Amino acid sequence: MLLLSTAHILPLFSIVALTVEPTAAVSLPIYLGAALSAVFFPSLHLGWNNKNTFESSSSYNLDNFWTDLRNLGDGARSYSEGVIADAVKQSEQLKAGVAEFRDYAEKALDASTVLLNLAAPDASLIEKRGDQHTLALTQSEIVADLENALEAVVQELQAMFPAPDLAPGHAQRLEVVTIALDKAGAALIGVLAEHGYNKTRVSEHWNATLAPAISGLTVLLGDFAEQNPNLFAALLFLLAAMMLPAPFFLLRPLLRLFGFGPLGPVQGSTAAWAQRLFFGANVPKGSWFAMLQRAGMKTILGF
Repeated sequence: MLLLSTAHILPLFSIVALTVEPTAAVSLPIYLGAALSAVFFPSLHLGWNNKNTFESSSSYNLDNFWTDLRNLGDGARSYSEGVIADAVKQSEQLKAGVAEFRDYAEKALDASTVLLNLAAPDASLIEKRGDQHTLALTQSEIVADLENALEAVVQELQAMFPAPDLAPGHAQRLEVVTIALDKAGAALIGVLAEHGYNKTRVSEHWNATLAPAISGLTVLLGDFAEQNPNLFAALLFLLAAMMLPAPFFLLRPLLRLFGFGPLGPVQGSTAAWAQRLFFGANVPKGSWFAMLQRAGMKTILGF
């Protein structure tokens, strides 16, 4: 019996992906490497580069990212954890950095959840808006208003900080992140106040917990982007997997301010500006989709 290793199989997947005719998209819990990309993503063609990593075209629709990630279940987080473990096993410094990343990520997620609980809008305010107005609908309206407010912040920051030619260093990144968070915090507090949240309590919580956590997370990830771009991509993917539960809906538009790809509706030149400003030009091209594709393949095939 002929036994084929993954080294034999994966290049074959790539060949099939380039020859299969596009068909209608089907339900998605399974990815079989690049071979099935033409079935699951009819508009997307994948190549297999010299480093045996997936490269995705710019046609992948980031609006599908969260659905695709959710369909992978625990496999997404397990895969990113494996990539991270392999990357840090030879370096105590990297291990310490990843541990610090996890700490900041957990604090940011916890603070986002607490924010919703400590200052939730009064039920009577929701009822006044109509019989069909629910808390879930209120939350979707908050996100929409927050995204609009943060878009204005992005425009202001773009005017203040044109995209640099060189990647920022640690000190410069911290300075820019601090200014960005001051403006984002004002936007968040204003939006939540308009929706019936207690302005004082939101402000206190933002300044004491959520803003410091996002600051530490962003600056640390920027350091990783300078020193180890592939580990940086894996950490971002892990963060996305950690943020799947609904309570973190406020955190996604806040993080998108810093160019965190599918964590929010950053598009086109704005995304490029944010990534260059906060992380430099070291983000591996297509890394979001590459991680998503490989996580799905690993989940199904077990390698």
